[in-house]
Amino acid sequence: MDKVNGHNVMESSIFLFDLISGKTIISEVINETEEGDILELYRPRVLIQQVTKTGEMAFGMMPWLSDKMELYSGSIVASTADVPKAILDAYMQSTTGLQVASSMPQPNRNSFLRQ
Repeated sequence: MDKVNGHNVMESSIFLFDLISGKTIISEVINETEEGDILELYRPRVLIQQVTKTGEMAFGMMPWLSDKMELYSGSIVASTADVPKAILDAYMQSTTGLQVASSMPQPNRNSFLRQ
């Protein structure tokens, strides 16, 4: 498997998918059929937007269906291998239990709202 929806898998095997159901999932892609119509996912998580007690928007994630499953490419509206670091770190913690350390200062969580 060289590409998933046009993205080079050698660069990243973790993708964000927007589905026709309206859900956004993050998952490791471990295989794809030769026809490219079915992706095999490992440890998929669905992203959930939440409002905190202070009224700020935040996201969470929870396991989606099962730890190993197939996704039909016809149900994908959009996908990207360019997963934002905060989401990727949360995914890694969710699936492995490891906290990702950062040596760089964290960006302002609300900076995207001002752009």
